[in-house]
Amino acid sequence: MHLKFYQGLRQLANDGKRSTGNADKKDIISKARQAIQFAEDARALAAQRQEAARITAEREAAAAKARGEAEARAAQEAAEAKRKADEETKRQPS
Repeated sequence: MHLKFYQGLRQLANDGKRSTGNADKKDIISKARQAIQFAEDARALAAQRQEAARITAEREAAAAKARGEAEARAAQEAAEAKRKADEETKRQPS
């Protein structure tokens, strides 16, 4: 999609170069408005991409945190199970 913006701006620039000498006021205003619209569209696209990257980073951080918490719980449960098994072994007569 950014290619479309680039091509549009390039076309505006080329049109501006060709019509520098014989452009009327309305044509210049029209081209300026188009350039402003292209710039606004590019800004909006950049903001959308930035927001998508932020959301992705938040999801990845939440997933990593959840994995870490699950691993910690699993390690704690395994340690508790080992401790109980060791106690049982000590209680049984040899």
